[in-house]
Amino acid sequence: MAFESSTYTNQEDLMTKLHTFAVAGGTDGTWTNGELDTVNDEMAISKGTVFVQFTWDNTNHIWVFQSTGYDGSAPGSNPGDSGNGADGNTNTRRVELIGNGGGTYWFFSNATGAGESYIHVVIEYTPGFFRHFGFGDLVKVGDWAGGAYAYGHTWDQAAGAIDTPNDSGHSVLLDSLPNVTAECATIRMEGFQGEPSASSKWGVIGGITSAGNDSDGVGRTPCFGGSRGGPYVRSFGGFVASALTGAVPGCPVSVIYQNLAPAPDRWFFMGYQPDVRVANIRAFEPKQEYAFGSETWIPFPIVRKAWASNPDIEQSGNGGIFYKKNTT
Repeated sequence: MAFESSTYTNQEDLMTKLHTFAVAGGTDGTWTNGELDTVNDEMAISKGTVFVQFTWDNTNHIWVFQSTGYDGSAPGSNPGDSGNGADGNTNTRRVELIGNGGGTYWFFSNATGAGESYIHVVIEYTPGFFRHFGFGDLVKVGDWAGGAYAYGHTWDQAAGAIDTPNDSGHSVLLDSLPNVTAECATIRMEGFQGEPSASSKWGVIGGITSAGNDSDGVGRTPCFGGSRGGPYVRSFGGFVASALTGAVPGCPVSVIYQNLAPAPDRWFFMGYQPDVRVANIRAFEPKQEYAFGSETWIPFPIVRKAWASNPDIEQSGNGGIFYKKNTT
């Protein structure tokens, strides 16, 4: 079985349960343990070329790190770190403003089924309010060495942004709208065709033209994702999904690299996030399981299913994310 849902009491309990789910003996059980340090609030796991580390503050945030290896160093200091991290900096990749109280979690993975490895996490940290984070392997177009991704979830709390789902101050899944580099998702790009620098390891998925450097000072590459934009969402995102008819035009979360070096510039479709779809959930009840053919999917709001007039509180309207529930 590669799905688990239950309650957690605080950040440390959530991360301990995620670690238990992932490593040998847990529900997934296919990931390698790096560490679980509940004194220093650190965790590290890996599988194949996916290396992720976490730290948390037992107050507000969980930080998400991605690297090309693990040597026992603190999060942010492992070999080939992507450059998104540093828990002392507010502008870093994190699961934001979840507090340290209890809530409900959903862990989705593909432990024994065919396909790419991943763990996608949804938490309801207070009733009706959600956060998403995760890591795994992109369903790649072509055969290239990279493809591992990691993402957190930030939501701009400023008036005029907090209740605007398409504000560029938010970062959601593999999303091209964020304009804050360090809060965006990263993806390993080694071997991808057209990648401009042989020494570059990382793509940063956000609405940016300059992606900064990784922890080794090597330049990163701007990429574009498809959580709240991109070709799929622009084409099909306006269609209302229906639980009655089973018509759910779910949009894959794609990643695209734009090479600006040649004239005209060139666009390369890199792949998409496995077993995740973005769709309008107006006709769906969050957290309820729905069967589509032989598959079961569970919808969640991006942050909160609401569409009120200037409430100055988190809301994402009918914007939703469907996760495939794997049980084999």
